[in-house]
Amino acid sequence: MANPSKAHFEAFGALTHHYASVETGLKITLAGILNINLALVLILAEPYSAVSLRKVIKSVAKMHVWKPGRLDQLMQIVGDLKVHGPLRNQIAHSRWTNGTRLDSIKPRNVDIRSESAKFIGDDPEERDWTADEIQECAEQLIQLNARIVSFNHVSGLTERIERNMHAASDAAE
Repeated sequence: MANPSKAHFEAFGALTHHYASVETGLKITLAGILNINLALVLILAEPYSAVSLRKVIKSVAKMHVWKPGRLDQLMQIVGDLKVHGPLRNQIAHSRWTNGTRLDSIKPRNVDIRSESAKFIGDDPEERDWTADEIQECAEQLIQLNARIVSFNHVSGLTERIERNMHAASDAAE
């Protein structure tokens, strides 16, 4: 086993944080699509894994009436999050070993989803990661979150979300 460098750990933290930000952004989008208070959506969606959240938002979005191109835009955003899921999961659930390239590491674990053990981390052909490469993925997640914010704004969801937040706080008074 390798001890990841400080730069790797910083990149791990950045990627994990920004991945969670995008997931929250999708929950915010879901509140807008459903036209209900964000707090309710956050409670309802809390148990969802990232995979389940993507499926829910895609299913709900397909039932919504959109201007031409908007549904495709949202589907692309949701799909772009999927790209980063495996690395996020490797960071969260794997030990790391030295990679084949200088200053690189790769996840080491076992996958049993196919009902037979597949050991990961021994093959020199497996993907390895430098800290800069992981940080670049984190930067892509920052951009993805910005796309969600922009999507919500141009599609009118931001106004809905804000209106529902104000209505909920007015009702509580």
